[in-house]
Amino acid sequence: MEKRSKPAFKLSNWVLTSTDLSRTIREVKQLDEYFHQAKLRGKGQPTAIPKVSRAVEELAQDNGLSILEPKDRQLLLKQLDIIDKHAPVVHFSFPSEPSRSGLETIVGWLRGNINHYSLVRIGLEPTIGIGCVVRTENKIFDCSLKNRLQEKKVLLKQGIEKVSKQ
Repeated sequence: MEKRSKPAFKLSNWVLTSTDLSRTIREVKQLDEYFHQAKLRGKGQPTAIPKVSRAVEELAQDNGLSILEPKDRQLLLKQLDIIDKHAPVVHFSFPSEPSRSGLETIVGWLRGNINHYSLVRIGLEPTIGIGCVVRTENKIFDCSLKNRLQEKKVLLKQGIEKVSKQ
């Protein structure tokens, strides 16, 4: 297997889902708007800089950008917009809400093996029971216990009949 090149722009582990990405873009835009308004206001009463999330802080730090610099904010927004438009999104349906560490593991694998900017979209489907259903643009992988039992229905019936005859 060939070694994959390092991405030019590093996407933080705080941005795992397409919702996380949208929230981060919105936050950087709000921050940029705040600085724009402060510049228009001119000197006067100082106002507190809005608190930024850890996702924005890590994105800036990991990519050597400063959220205080207009050109860096614009570069950050441009990169996030490109990722938003072109990143592969894999949809996972789980029977209950997955843990953050579980999502980090899944996204880490996707980013290491599929695409550096892979994102996930999470859905809840209690009828799955155990496992998950994974959907891409052109494939569905049903990794649920329900599906496995359906596949082995005949074998399961034979086993039950064998046990009941004893």
